[in-house]
Amino acid sequence: METVYLAGGCLWGVQAFVKTLPGVI
Repeated sequence: METVYLAGGCLWGVQAFVKTLPGVI
């Protein structure tokens, strides 16, 4: 369960980072 939680947190972190980049959908 911890692995799934960590993977989800990492995914959200990546998405949040990508959203800060200009011209990236």
